[in-house]
Amino acid sequence: MASTDALPDALMGVVLGLVGRSAGPAITQTCRRFHRLFYAEASLWRQCRVAPPEGFPLLAPGARRRGPQHRAAL
Repeated sequence: MASTDALPDALMGVVLGLVGRSAGPAITQTCRRFHRLFYAEASLWRQCRVAPPEGFPLLAPGARRRGPQHRAAL
């Protein structure tokens, strides 16, 4: 019987990319190799949306937004 250990990392990365990010928690707990490959697969991370949880207040009540002169320089 064949094993996933026989497959090259590049091919396993493609397979994990096809599974998708939503399967990440289960895949990354399978074994160290899958964990490493999952986070190294670029197709899973080309788009990443970072947003606060729904209902999370972006500003405290009564707080004011700072103008552009207060933004940190990058």
